[in-house]
Amino acid sequence: AIMKLNWLHIQDGSNFSNMNDLVFTSADPLPAVGETIYAKGVLVKDKDFGYGYFYPVIIQNASFKK
Repeated sequence: AIMKLNWLHIQDGSNFSNMNDLVFTSADPLPAVGETIYAKGVLVKDKDFGYGYFYPVIIQNASFKK
């Protein structure tokens, strides 16, 4: 619950150009660890929240469904 949002990090182990962490922000409750979900949101490139929080790719306003 940072900035009144839930943050979900999905790491698949691919480590493509040191980018193996896909980040979603959402007002929805977070799914359980290990749960299979579908996620939908707005893809944003080069998002800078300030204070050192920069994301080359982030998915905002996400919703999660089982």
